Amino acid sequence: MADLPYLRKLLSDAWVDEQIFSERPVHLLGRWQKKNANNPWVGYTEELAKVILTSERVKFSVEVLAQKLKEDYVPTLAEMESTVFLIRQGFEVTVEPYAPEKGPDLRADSDGVAYFVEVRAVGFSEEEERVDLVTKEIFTRLNTVPSSYHVDVKFGEEYTPNTPELGRAIDSVLESLEYLKNEQPKRATLYYLSPEKAMLTPGGDFHASFAPHTERQKLYKEIAEKAQFVARFNHLGAVKKGTAASASRQLKLPPEPLKTHERLKKILKKKKNQLPKTCRRSPGSRACCFSACAGS
Repeated sequence: MADLPYLRKLLSDAWVDEQIFSERPVHLLGRWQKKNANNPWVGYTEELAKVILTSERVKFSVEVLAQKLKEDYVPTLAEMESTVFLIRQGFEVTVEPYAPEKGPDLRADSDGVAYFVEVRAVGFSEEEERVDLVTKEIFTRLNTVPSSYHVDVKFGEEYTPNTPELGRAIDSVLESLEYLKNEQPKRATLYYLSPEKAMLTPGGDFHASFAPHTERQKLYKEIAEKAQFVARFNHLGAVKKGTAASASRQLKLPPEPLKTHERLKKILKKKKNQLPKTCRRSPGSRACCFSACAGS
């Protein structure tokens, strides 16, 4: 595997030496190789490249495939997997048949019928990506602040990454840590509704066991019930270099079904509209076909 003749033919000797076998590789293939010289992914990519470069059943642009493999490895790997799979099933495959125009990833021909294939690598849904990025932003901010607390954050759907709303909510957590540094209760909870409506309750969660009579009591109840950003603090004892944290989204009640398939349907519909009109489905014809293939 060390020689990688087919990846060298596709990507060039200089690129392979610099990006896969150098001391500080940047490309994902090189990072895997650096971590483990016997990792499966470099050899797997070499095998896919070998089939594509040596098969008479595939048409493709070496320059385009090489550029995509360098810049967007995981989705391109999924396209290569699909190409090799179709070749082995006896199809004649054209990679990006309408390049440089937009269109499906592959055209696969069999018995005079052309099938158009759109390849999608499995990844985060838009909602999962939002949660992941918000969580990373919370962790990044808290990791720089020494404290003796673990903070468990739950946030609602109105919080998105790199926004003033999220920044102000995290600011409120940091202000709470500064206050708790002096008081040091074992537990505390921050209910954050806005900069003007935030409430820290040393001792744990807020319980409105009494009927609120004063305006202040009514305000506390409103904040606790409506807060879309809640942080619970648990005292750990010794001060750590950074604040330990966990984070998750608030679940809706009742739960709502996931609709991630709707995103895929929109992508396929858009790709369908990029096909020549002669390829569209019509009554009595043998239609072109779209498939969604999951990559590694």
